[in-house]
Amino acid sequence: MLSFAEAVANANRGVFATTPQARASTASSAAAPPTSAREALTSLTSESAGIPVAPSRSQPAPFQDSLARTQSKGTVTINGVTYDIVDGVVIAGSARKADDFSIPGGEDPTVIGSPNLQVPGGETPSLVSDPVVPSSGGASESTPFNEDVFAQIKGLLSRYGLGGLTDWVRGLVVNEASAAEISIQLFDRQEFKDRFPGIAAIDADNQGGVTRPNISPEEYLNLEQDYFELLSRVGLDEAFFTRDRVANWIVEGVSPAEVSRRVTNGYSKITLASQETRDSFGQYFGAAGDTALAAFFLDAGNVEDVLMRQVETAEIGGRARIAGIGIGQAGAERFAALGITPQGASNGFSNINRRRDLFTETATEGRDLTRSGAGVSAQFGLDSGQAQGDLDKRLQTRQAAFRGGGGAFVGQRTTGFGKA
Repeated sequence: MLSFAEAVANANRGVFATTPQARASTASSAAAPPTSAREALTSLTSESAGIPVAPSRSQPAPFQDSLARTQSKGTVTINGVTYDIVDGVVIAGSARKADDFSIPGGEDPTVIGSPNLQVPGGETPSLVSDPVVPSSGGASESTPFNEDVFAQIKGLLSRYGLGGLTDWVRGLVVNEASAAEISIQLFDRQEFKDRFPGIAAIDADNQGGVTRPNISPEEYLNLEQDYFELLSRVGLDEAFFTRDRVANWIVEGVSPAEVSRRVTNGYSKITLASQETRDSFGQYFGAAGDTALAAFFLDAGNVEDVLMRQVETAEIGGRARIAGIGIGQAGAERFAALGITPQGASNGFSNINRRRDLFTETATEGRDLTRSGAGVSAQFGLDSGQAQGDLDKRLQTRQAAFRGGGGAFVGQRTTGFGKA
């Protein structure tokens, strides 16, 4: 599946992490930004030349200026401000502007970039107090606003229905935040979680130890469209297409194909069935009426295989009602578990009704053999042949009585139950 990282990379060549682990990895790859020139310079001079310093919060893009020593003058230049070096010590009080640089007072700068500090004899200069240089106050000539990145990310936000975050993203781009950094923060925004509750739920489950496959916003949007088209085709209005329902489908891995089966083989089959079948389903499983049936079959918490068995059970119960043979929910479920299809059940019920006379006791027959009891057991072989034997015996007794009365022998010696 195409990841969010790949989708955004195709759009703006940025890097958007799609998993909490990936976003955490991206975030942890940058060290905490320096808070003062002292801290920055200490960090720089304690490492070998060329090691980059983490971007600061106020000016996240590396300056093009570098820290270098003018050999003949014994000076060092930091972001356009020149200082004297005496015995390897940078003298903050000697700060003076460059040719085209003015110095206001009172600001504590941050040194950013990968400076190359060169000191004769290999000495490492130290900063005795923080120099004062102006902050950029936003994007500068050395860190221009990246219109392309902003436009591309703004387009994604519009597609996601998150246009309200445009100004927030603009501020990040002004501060030179990378696509990966924007991704980290976007996934944690409440607006994003509200728009893509399924992604938020999957993140929470994965962090809690329940492993679920991750999904990108693009994949999420495509699934939403597929779900909507499926429900529309069967006449289900937007009331059934709720954000929470879609999120549940995505979290539980209910694919559009499964939703289609639930609708076609479940909801539609019951709504178009006989009233007896609809009544059986409502009585057995508590979903009566089209609205309740739709909600029942679209509930991700109801497992598809169980739903299909429930449909079959209701159909068997409906066929029994039509035949006037009471088997109840337990009997219908037993039929379904034995693999007896609704049509097979219907054929069996018809066979029982053809021998209806056997289930009406005569004055000399004390035992009550019913269609829903002995008849069903004999027809479908539910009691190891006991009911079949009882009915055969009744048939033979009646035939013997008929012969004793002078009538000609007519009929068969067995009931014929068990044959559709």
